[in-house]
Formats: sequence, structure tokens, C-alpha cells
Amino acid sequence: MFLSNRSTLDLDNLIKSFEVGYRTYISRVVIESIGSKEKLLEIFNEIELSSSSLINSGKYLGKLNKLKKKYNELYECMEYSYNSMNTNEINNSTEVKVLYVSELIDIIILLASPYFNCLFKNFETKDQFVYFSEVYKNVRNDLSHPASSKVSLDDTNIVIRYIKKLLDTIDDNSFWYFSKDYIKESIENLTDSIGDKINIKVNNLNEIALHHKKIIGREKELDILNKWIIGEEGSYRTANSVVAYGYGGIGKTTLVVEFINELMKKIIDKEIENNYQYILFFSSKNEYLEFMSTNGKLYIDEVRQQISSFDDFKNSLCNYLSIDNEDSIYKYMSQNEGIVVIDNIENLKDKQRLIEFIKKSPRTVQYIVTSRNEEMCEEKLNVLGFDEKNNGISFIDKYIKENNFDIFLTEEEKKKLINAAVGNTLILVTSLERIRTGNSTIENIINELNNISSYNTQQIADFMYKNTFDQTIDELKDYNVENLLRVIAVYEEPIDLYAMSELTNIQIRDIEKMCDTLTNKLVLYKTQDLYVLNDFASKFIFSKVLLGDVEIEKLYKNINSYKDNINMNLSKLEKKKREDKFFLEVINDWLPQNNTDKIAIAGVFNLYNKINGKLKDAKRKRRKDKNKIESKFISETIEYIENEFKQYESKSPHPYIRSQKARIYKIFLDTNLCDKDNRELIINRIKDNFEQAIVSVNFYYQYIKSTKSFAAFLWTYGIFLNRDINDVNYATNILKQAKEIYDKLDVIEVNYVKLCNELAKCYSDKYIKTNDKIYFDLCREACNTILNSQGKYKLQNRDKDFDYKRFRTEFNNFMK
Repeated sequence: MFLSNRSTLDLDNLIKSFEVGYRTYISRVVIESIGSKEKLLEIFNEIELSSSSLINSGKYLGKLNKLKKKYNELYECMEYSYNSMNTNEINNSTEVKVLYVSELIDIIILLASPYFNCLFKNFETKDQFVYFSEVYKNVRNDLSHPASSKVSLDDTNIVIRYIKKLLDTIDDNSFWYFSKDYIKESIENLTDSIGDKINIKVNNLNEIALHHKKIIGREKELDILNKWIIGEEGSYRTANSVVAYGYGGIGKTTLVVEFINELMKKIIDKEIENNYQYILFFSSKNEYLEFMSTNGKLYIDEVRQQISSFDDFKNSLCNYLSIDNEDSIYKYMSQNEGIVVIDNIENLKDKQRLIEFIKKSPRTVQYIVTSRNEEMCEEKLNVLGFDEKNNGISFIDKYIKENNFDIFLTEEEKKKLINAAVGNTLILVTSLERIRTGNSTIENIINELNNISSYNTQQIADFMYKNTFDQTIDELKDYNVENLLRVIAVYEEPIDLYAMSELTNIQIRDIEKMCDTLTNKLVLYKTQDLYVLNDFASKFIFSKVLLGDVEIEKLYKNINSYKDNINMNLSKLEKKKREDKFFLEVINDWLPQNNTDKIAIAGVFNLYNKINGKLKDAKRKRRKDKNKIESKFISETIEYIENEFKQYESKSPHPYIRSQKARIYKIFLDTNLCDKDNRELIINRIKDNFEQAIVSVNFYYQYIKSTKSFAAFLWTYGIFLNRDINDVNYATNILKQAKEIYDKLDVIEVNYVKLCNELAKCYSDKYIKTNDKIYFDLCREACNTILNSQGKYKLQNRDKDFDYKRFRTEFNNFMK
């Protein structure tokens, strides 16, 4: 929780009042005990830093060197403070300088023995004094820039404790400008203003170990949460449930805690209306990634979960709300507005029960959940890392500045660290902390992150993906997911389902199931119909599934052979596009989504001419025993067609493949090569493939629906329905759809005229059968369209392309 504006001003007054006496005391000890600038420098030079001492050698060596360089200026600052105490006067000159808080604290720690050990006596340990001093310094710096930074209640409480402990140790004489009594009164005023808490009946935020740190670079995400939870001005629509999802260590919990603290501050400062009766935070987090201060090694620190199941959550909720059962929860929520936060929901054993509970909850309660998976919530916020494109360098710079780290990284080093950490917030922060403490160097950290077999990288992998990956493997235990992951890892570029299927010998439907699950778990990203490995997963998961060097080499060869074959087929395709204008038009209009689609379209495009020629040759070579020969020949040709198309249908669902298959089967009807035994089979296959092509367009390739090629496809299907199976009603419907596409495209060509002619035939037949005047009018409308088109489309021989004379004769009665 953050301080209100009033409390922030009270805290600022307290710190500045205390600081005069604090600075005076340090100055008096140095002046009276050391006595000269030269002696101060001599003592600085005699200081030995060891890793076993209170002062970490890596962290304070640089600070000591800075103090040595400006010892003269430091001593003069302390002389001024000392003289001000003795004279009880201050100098109004703008040239007067005093110690910065950071310098003051560094002097205490570096000169602790024998000069300042007494300051530690009221603290539990010397380390606690150092930690409290750092918090005090950071808060002091934040307050130096009003309205630019928020101060948390946790940090405020530490500052109050810090000042109280030092007031009991430092003598009264040092507080010559503001007395101890005044400072104690300031503490009371601050405590009172903090006591002006929001009127929320139930709030457990102070009970939870939130590990809340100052957030950096998440302004956009905070704005989104504000919009979804609080709502925009003039709009009362807010979300019932929100999930902030992303892979481990990305900063989801920190983001949500920051949002809740900002919300509380807005309520206290009366920036928003407070209708909340409860704000509750539940966490299933069971571990943190930490590093040892002595050797810099990372380790996973296990902690007790607050909740581990839906029943835990429900029981805790009932306890906080003082109600008895689940039904009472819904009733309470319907009568009282509130917010419930559930952190790391993916760790719950029976997560789905909680998801269902959220769905059933009234809109008077809002849920914010964090997860490493994309959960079924009303609004979803994908929390991304800080890579080079997403303000990675800015994040590093701000983090170093905000935390007063005495480290310097070149721009190139920052880029290398970002890439090695794959922009992961926790890894970046942990790396900077390790550099600050002197436990490692930027070079060593980059090298170990780039080495997937290093100890620290393995620890990161376990922490970031252990639960998620184990759950994924368990969820897909009936599938060969490890084999799929190896192929994706080694493929090294976006890959489609059909390439995965061919390289793994796993059926498409199983590949699709695994890819959907892996995408939901953020292991894969999907871009159109291509899948690419999450960079973070690539680095920190696949050390666990990759095989030995020999097996990997074999897999590389297999994939490279597959890619070479793809490239060869694509080269042939490009050549055909240059040489065959009709094929180029097909490719441009049917818009294949990927290389697999292109190759499949090229293959079935060539099959049409091949089989058409084969059937026409058979027709010319008929003999007296034609029925016997044709029956066997037709059966063999059908088997050949199915075998040829099978390889393309298994690779791509593109509608052109089914469309072409239907056209090829229709050749049997057009050449009258069907006997009685095969005719029904042929007709069923034509209709089945036309229908499957339409389904594919409607559900998977919708962008094709508005193309001229699809209109021509529907026209062909309409002719088949009308002439070959006498389904005039369905034929009319299909032809109308084709005409609508042509009309929207404003295309007048011979196929359009022939389409209208076929539609006129359908209306004419329906009029003859029903004598319903509506079909007469529709037929006349189609005929007028044909008449109006004459002369509009640009063809060399209009009468040859379409027989207008025959048309007028056939539909003469409809044109009067």
C-alpha cells in the first residue's frame, strides 16, 4: 500500500527534521575523534575489505574509492555541520554544502569500527542496520522529487523504526536544530495520518508477504488494469475477471501488487469513489528464486503456500468474510463490492474448480489472477519481458538509478545481458544484484546464461518452467510431445503443422492438440499458421528434452533434407508461375498461407491436366469390349487419384486441393466414362469434395470468400448440382452466392455471363414446376443482366465465348 498525499508530506517533514541531527552527530564524531582531513584520508587508506566482513567487498570497494577521492570536500562538509551545532546558526550562502545521505551512510558503515558501532546496538543485526539505512536513503531520494514517485507503507514503517532506534542512541546535543521531542511529535503526526485508512471492512494485504518492490517500466500495463478494474471516465463497464499471464519471473505479481497499492492510494486521496467492502489477496506461490550473497549461486527457496487448492481458497475466503459456505459467499458478494486477487493460479491442484467459481460469481466482485498460462478470464493481459524492442535498455538504466547501484554497463553489455536473459525481468534484476554485490561480473553472467548446462542456468530453468513444463508433459502424456519439442527446437525457424507431422510421423490432429496446449502454456507462439518457440522456453526448457550429440546430428540432417526438398519444390513453383499465367492467377487468387499450401496447390494443379489427358486418351481408344476395360481402368484411375491427393491432403487443408479434386472427378462425367457401378461413387465424391472446400473457406480461409476464383468455383459447383444431380434448389443457392461475389467485385466477364445463364435456367425450371411468378421475375432479372452485359466485357469473340443468339431463343418468353 502507498502513502496518501498527506502522509507523504508528513513523512518528508519527519525525515528532513531528523536528518539535521543525524548529519550533525556523524560530523561531530569524525571531527572530534579524527581531527583532520589528512587523518581521515589515512584511515580510509587503512580500511581492509573482506568478503567475510559486514561490508561486502564488491559493493563497498567502489564507494570507498569515491570517498578517498573527495575526502577534502567531505571533511569540509562535516566541519560546516559541526560548527553550525556549536554556534547554533546556519549559513545562508548558496555555496555551503552538506553531506548527502548516501555519503553519510557510507561513512558510518566504512568507519563503523571503532567510531560508529554504537549506532548498531538497537538493531537486531548489523545487516539490519545496513538494510534499514538503504531503505531510508531511497525514500529520502524519492521525496526529493515531489509527485514523481510513490512511497510504500512498508518502507515508511521501516523508516519510522530506523529513526526511533537512532533517536534512542544519538545524544540530545546533536539535535540542535529540531529537537528530539519535535521529531517524536512528527512521528506521531505521521502515524495519525497513516491511520486515516480507507473504509474497507476486510483487507488482508498487510498479512501477506508480497515481496513488493518498486515497479519499473509497467505504466502501460497499469493503465490497462485501471481501465478494466476501475473503468474509464464516462464508462461504467468493468471486467469481472482479469488474468495477467506470462512466463515465470516476468513480473506479474509485482504488477498486480503495484496496481492494488495504487488503487488504495487513490481511494485514500479521494481520487475515486470507494465502494469496496473487501480487498483480499491469496497466493499459491510456493518458491522464490534467490542467490547466495557469498558465492552468487542461484537457488530455489521454497515457501509455504497460502492456498494450494480450491478448498483452501474457499475456506480462507469464508474465514475473512465471516460466512459459512459457498452459497453464502455468492450472497455476500452480490450485496457487497470487492476485489479478490489470486496469485499463481496455475499452482492450484484443482484450478478448473476455481475458474468455474469465478464464472458463477456476481459482477459485484472482480477477480485479478496471475498465471503462467493463458486462463479463461474475461480480460487477458499478456505481461511481456524487457527485450531490446520492449525498452530493455531503459529498464536496466532505470533499475540501476532507482536502486542507487554503483555499477556501470556499456550499451553493448546491456544488449548482451538482455539477449542472454531473454528479457526476463527476474533474471535481469538478479543479474544486476549479483554485479552490485561483487559476486559476479557482467562477463561471467552473460557466459553462464548462454551456457544451458551451467548450474545457474539450470536453476533458472527449474524455477521458470518446472511446474508449467511438468504439468504440460503430464497433460500430454498420451502424446509424443518430447519428440515434437525436439523437432521444433532444432528446426530454428517458424514451422507449420504439416512440417511437424512429416518430421515426427505424428498425425496432424495430434500435432494440433499438442501445439494448442503448448501455446496456452506459453511454450510456443502462434503467428498465423506458423508456430515458433518462445525464446525463453528455447533457452531454459530444451536442455531437458534434447538428446545426445549423435541423435541431434541425425535430427539436423533429417530436417535439412526436408528443407532442401521444400526449397526445390518452391523453385519449381516459381518457375511455373513465370511460365503459366493461368497458374499465377490461381496462386494469386487462392492465396496460399504458407509454403506447404503453395507446394500442395502446385501439385494438384498439375494433376488436372495429367488425368484429363489420361481419360481423353481412354475415350479415344474405346473398343468393342469397352465396358469391361473401362470398368477396370476407371477403378484403377480412381485409386490413382486418391493416392495422389492423399499426400497433399495430409499436408494442407487448403480449399483449392478439394476444389481441384472435385473438378478432376467431374472429368469422368464430362467424358461419359462412368459406368453404372461407378457413377454414383463419382457423383458422391464430387459433391463431398466441393462441400469440404466450402467448409474450409468458411472456417479457415475466409479471405478467399471474396475472390473471383471462389466465385468461379461456386459457379462450377452450381452447374454440377443443377445438371448432374438435378438439385435445382441447392444449385440456385450456390449460384446466387457466386453472383453476389462477382457483383461486389464489379467484374463483367464471360464466366459471369455463363453463371447468370445457369442461374436463369434454374429459375426457369422452378417457374415451370411451381408456376410461382417470383421465379419468373427472378429469371427475367438474370436474363436482363446477361443482355446488359453484352459489349461490356473485353473479349475478342463475344459470340463465340457465349452464344447470345441461342440464349435469346431459349429465354424468349422471359424477355417480353
